[in-house]
Amino acid sequence: ATDTGGGSSFSMLRTMAAAYEIGQLNGHPLHPAQLLWLATMGSARSLHLEHEIGSLTPGKYADLVVLDLASTPAIAQRQRRANDHWSSLFPTIMMGDDRAIHSVWVKGAEWHSKTG
Repeated sequence: ATDTGGGSSFSMLRTMAAAYEIGQLNGHPLHPAQLLWLATMGSARSLHLEHEIGSLTPGKYADLVVLDLASTPAIAQRQRRANDHWSSLFPTIMMGDDRAIHSVWVKGAEWHSKTG
């Protein structure tokens, strides 16, 4: 919902990780689905822009990042042990950085890609 993280980092991954860590400290860790919702539709709703952004719905603006869920050896090792798509995403949320960006899409068109 924004081009910068809502926390102390410009990284949405780092901001999601910080939200998880705060929840963990408070005894209420967030599920990866909740973290993703907060970073997308939750942010759009808080800005009253859910009709324009926040989900992959026809007619909405489509600026997005495609993640590489095996971007580093540590993430790849954790991802191999995942038993569902949420546990596949979690290591990238917690340990991901700019190397986790596979491609960037702006207004529905690919703008940047690792592969070309």
